[in-house]
Amino acid sequence: SQISNSQISNSKLQDKSSLININTASMSELDSLTGIGEARARLILDNRPYGSTEEIVAKAKIPQSVYEKIKDSLSIY
Repeated sequence: SQISNSQISNSKLQDKSSLININTASMSELDSLTGIGEARARLILDNRPYGSTEEIVAKAKIPQSVYEKIKDSLSIY
C-alpha cells in the first residue's frame, strides 16, 4: 500500500548510518551502489562537492534512472 511504501522510505531516510555520503565515500563504497561501477564512481569523486544528492545527475552525469534506484541510499552529510 501507499502508506507502507512511505513508511519504508522514511525509515531509510532516518537511518543515516546506512546512507552513503557522496561527498566523503570511497571508490569501493560508491561502486557498491546499484548501477554505479568504477567509471561512475570516479565521476562522482571527480565532481565533488555536492550540495544535494540530486547533483550527481548533472555534475557526475549519472543517469536519472540510476539516481532513482539509489537516491534513498545517499546523503551529503
